[in-house]
Amino acid sequence: MVKEVTPQNFKEEVLEHQAPVLVDFYASWCNPCKKVAEIIEKVASQLNNIKIVKVNIEEASELASRYMVMSIPALILFKEGKPQEKIVGLVSEREILRMVSRHS
Repeated sequence: MVKEVTPQNFKEEVLEHQAPVLVDFYASWCNPCKKVAEIIEKVASQLNNIKIVKVNIEEASELASRYMVMSIPALILFKEGKPQEKIVGLVSEREILRMVSRHS
């Protein structure tokens, strides 16, 4: 299951996490975000070497601003507390797995 993170626990859950972390930035009104969320859940069940979390930009606009999320859905892969790669828009499972494999 993909865990929801907030501005209060983002540092602990993402920036201080040892393994790579894939962050799904979304909003409840965004239909493509819902499709990406389904794909992310599927990917999460396949991968053990990466942590996957989600951030609701309606409740965490400061995180969206900090990481320059201008459009959603947006996926950012963090490694050692730093953003490594970003994908914006509706993406396939294959694209997500490729991004993860480049950084894990």
